[in-house]
Amino acid sequence: MKRFLMLGGFAVLSVTAIIGAQDKPEFKTIDGVPHALNPAKPLKGTITLEAERTRTINPYDQDDVGLRMIMISRDAAGNVMLFDPNNAEGHRFDSTGKYMGLITKKGQGPGEFSPMSGYWTLFHEPGIWVFGGMKVAHFDDSGALIKERTLKNHFYAQVDSGHFFTLATSWDAQKKPTRILKLATFDMEGAENTVDLLSGQNLGMIMNPNGQGGIGEGWATPNFFYAAEPERRRIYCGLNWEYKIQIKDYAGKDLLVIERPCERVKISRKD
Repeated sequence: MKRFLMLGGFAVLSVTAIIGAQDKPEFKTIDGVPHALNPAKPLKGTITLEAERTRTINPYDQDDVGLRMIMISRDAAGNVMLFDPNNAEGHRFDSTGKYMGLITKKGQGPGEFSPMSGYWTLFHEPGIWVFGGMKVAHFDDSGALIKERTLKNHFYAQVDSGHFFTLATSWDAQKKPTRILKLATFDMEGAENTVDLLSGQNLGMIMNPNGQGGIGEGWATPNFFYAAEPERRRIYCGLNWEYKIQIKDYAGKDLLVIERPCERVKISRKD
């Protein structure tokens, strides 16, 4: 069976009525930061979304495509890049689905990236940006390399052509790790600095009681969540076991916290 990627346009088709009386959000200022405290039940009830297929791209129609994991970048004109973040492989398609070729080659030369070091492609004017490990490369719209540089911080996740998320770890006297989510700001001339966004202990891995190693799982392990809105220069982040979204600017300043109550539960291996 052929594998394919479907790009869908989403539309809200219906909104159910509010079921019963519900509390309204409460707005407070805590430590100088506005907080929106929402009720446990959503004000608008249940919203139904349906997707309509607008385009189908099957990258495996191309002989030189070896994508195992597929991530996507898309620009406003509808051009698409499909890429494998582990295998440092990416391919371009225009707004009609026509194949435009490989984005970068594997290797350590100019404009090349090595597998298993993190790899992300991004449309951001002007041109195309590719991040991988501790390297960033800038290409023009035709795919020609303009410039590249070595980063001081390891790339963790994309934001825009001048910012990315990175992680750091500090250790206390008891050798317990604290993980720190940071926003790195850089230019192609060599400047680079970071601001702290969020931190916590035992994130990304649940340590064994003896301190020797631990376990981690992508969905269940306590960790950060994060997203960026480059158009407004906003960062959205938090801890994945809390119903709390912290909204910050690129300087790391808290702008708003959105919360809703939740009940934490404990499950056993049997559960």
